[in-house]
Amino acid sequence: MSSPTPSQEAVIKYPYIPNSTLKVIAGPGSGKTYTLLSKVCELICTGAVRPEEILIVSLTNKAVDNIIFNLLDMFDSSANEISTESIEEIVSQIGIYTIHGLANRVVIENEGLVSVIEETGWRGLLKLLPSDFRRRHTSSRSATTITPKEFERMFKEYLVKKRPTDKDDTLERILDIMKQSKVVTNEDLILKASKYLESFSTSQYMEEKQFTDMLLNRYKIIMIDEFQDLFPSLLPLLKTIIGGKQLIMFGDPQQSVYEFLGDNKEVLRALDDLRPPKDIITMQLRDNFRCTPEITKATNLVIGNNTSHPADSDADSVIKPSCMVYPCFVEIADPILELEYLIDQICQLVCSSARLSDIAVLTRTNAQLATVTKHLQSYGIPTTKLTTQPDWMNDKNIKILIDLLKVYTFVFRESSQFHGPVINERNQSDFSVILTLGAVHGIGNQSIQSLFIAANKRKVSLWDYITQIDETKWPPGIVNKAKIKNYTKTLSPLIAKGTLHQISRPVDVLAAITMIAARLGIHLNDVKTSNQLKEYKIHLIEMLKTLKLCTINKPDDVSLVEWFLETYFDQSMILHHNQPGGAANDHFLGSVNISTIHSSKGLEFPIVFLMGGYNSFPIETNVLYVGMTRARNLLYLSNVNNGKLNSMMSKKPFSLLKNEEFWKYYNTDLKRPFVPDLKTTMLNYNKLQRKYGIFTSSRTYSTRARLMLKMSKYIAK
Repeated sequence: MSSPTPSQEAVIKYPYIPNSTLKVIAGPGSGKTYTLLSKVCELICTGAVRPEEILIVSLTNKAVDNIIFNLLDMFDSSANEISTESIEEIVSQIGIYTIHGLANRVVIENEGLVSVIEETGWRGLLKLLPSDFRRRHTSSRSATTITPKEFERMFKEYLVKKRPTDKDDTLERILDIMKQSKVVTNEDLILKASKYLESFSTSQYMEEKQFTDMLLNRYKIIMIDEFQDLFPSLLPLLKTIIGGKQLIMFGDPQQSVYEFLGDNKEVLRALDDLRPPKDIITMQLRDNFRCTPEITKATNLVIGNNTSHPADSDADSVIKPSCMVYPCFVEIADPILELEYLIDQICQLVCSSARLSDIAVLTRTNAQLATVTKHLQSYGIPTTKLTTQPDWMNDKNIKILIDLLKVYTFVFRESSQFHGPVINERNQSDFSVILTLGAVHGIGNQSIQSLFIAANKRKVSLWDYITQIDETKWPPGIVNKAKIKNYTKTLSPLIAKGTLHQISRPVDVLAAITMIAARLGIHLNDVKTSNQLKEYKIHLIEMLKTLKLCTINKPDDVSLVEWFLETYFDQSMILHHNQPGGAANDHFLGSVNISTIHSSKGLEFPIVFLMGGYNSFPIETNVLYVGMTRARNLLYLSNVNNGKLNSMMSKKPFSLLKNEEFWKYYNTDLKRPFVPDLKTTMLNYNKLQRKYGIFTSSRTYSTRARLMLKMSKYIAK
């Protein structure tokens, strides 16, 4: 888009008015991000506000990442007289955060480093659950396994519903360790940040709390991207930040897919109540640059709103020309045949001129996603899983390395700064010690539980207990005492000397912490094949890159390890949006994108396969709408149970192999050269069919046989 459309122009030129609200309804493909970024440029270039007076927040890292990445290009194209260095300086002054990232900055500034608990943390806390607790909270008499997700849900429900008469000693002990170790849930993080902001006094702590002061007093405009993702527990924080600023919100109510977090309409009503109606303006972006009219017709049927994209009746709006290919609907009861159909269609598409990287396969659940991934990879088709944050930060083995850095840092702080029985300050290391002790091969859950209980009785940290109390006085039943002593002997000299804080080279930090893990006997989890080992090495490299970035922007009075622990999430997102891609090469096929529908929100792909699964449960309306509107040119819906789409369903076989008109349209839309060659297309497809036996009875039988053979191994046990 070289210039804004009329509906975009109206938003971009809307003036800065303090203590007012501008709500922009922006459907899929309407140029929301372009309009938001153009609005930022307009405000700064016209002098309405300075860069450091604009705050942009979103709920997802992906949205923030996209904004940062595109702002540089936006300024570069709109202000050619400004040098690249000046543009980078302007963009760096704009506040761009996820809401949780912003809250984390506030909390760290007011009380120091905290840990937000994730799956690895819940898994570590499971080690403190006695067997009688497990038996009480499992449905089967013989089952004593509680998953991290189940425990997280159980714990949060306990916090919400508990009454004085309902206290559970085990959960109260878990709650105590989380408080002592400054381990918080995302909900706690938001609540803490809200309280610090509400109690902040401008006359105090100006130097120490610059970020808190900036949130409350410096920003003049707050922009919220994807307002439909907001949920009620965010309201106290949002209200405090918004104050008398101009509030500009972009979003689409039809794409609200996080109902399980609370009612988004409640949030929007509360934000509207901050201002009188005369100071609230609603505008709508009426264009659709993404979806073909054929796909748009199907999506409008789903939401029952033919005016969701009124471009076809608005002469000033922009829509794409028709491609004359409607979405493909298939119902395949057999799960193996459904996967074979997917493989066959991908082969047809690639033979017809599409790239693998053009294709996205979207599923309802992570379990279904894993099945699809495995099947694609069995054919040698490369895949890229789309996640809300960089993959390396989800790697269990990388998280253990980070937890070791936390043990070192927290124990170092406790031993050097605090002297005396101040339990809430001295025990911050407990959580990380539990996680890393539990990662050492051979140290059991019962031993960790006994040691932790004994440490609590003595009112000392777990680290102090295992280092200062003679092992002969430990509780009975502690096994592998030698491994526990090896744990303390390995870490104690480093902590006493402050060794890791003295390291300034990123590669040396990584080398030191991986060596420590090896000496402790911490084995790699789920790394059993050469591909898994290769993936772990890639994640180590990503961690190293983040450490390197930390050296560039680290304050002089903070060690590299401490700065990494405080900022690695934000630093990694900066790196993530600068990753080079290979799609620029015309001969690069890339890999098939795979994602849950929820994780695909905010993205678009030329071709989308939406896999509904092989059950009778319909996909929620807004979730289905989001999945369908990710498609730019082609949409396949497999086993999507939605009665509103029945009128569009076709029983005819769907193939584009010989449709040269469509492929001319497709490549023109993607600005690629295209020379029709039907003979070569058919030749290549036939080769693939013969090589793999695609969609034939023999291939289906062999796939079934392979799966049955695998299942028989478990039956035999």
